[in-house]
Amino acid sequence: MKVLIAGLGNMGMSHALAHHKAGADVVLVNRSPVTLAAGMANYPLYPTFAEGLATNPDLVVIATYSDSQCHRRAVDQHHIGPGLVM
Repeated sequence: MKVLIAGLGNMGMSHALAHHKAGADVVLVNRSPVTLAAGMANYPLYPTFAEGLATNPDLVVIATYSDSQCHRRAVDQHHIGPGLVM
């Protein structure tokens, strides 16, 4: 399963680590450079949500503040709201 994690602050990184440990194929999105945990350096890291979505993930975790480009794009294009699953 390919999992896209958008936002690599404390919450996003904890989700990324959990999916990594579960054996998922992880794709990362963060708008600024970030130091990745051990074992995660080989995962692709994109600066935009659009680039991450272009990898066709099976699951998307949006771990950003609610006024971010990720949330706006998800709501605009997929008609979802915070806390809802696509």
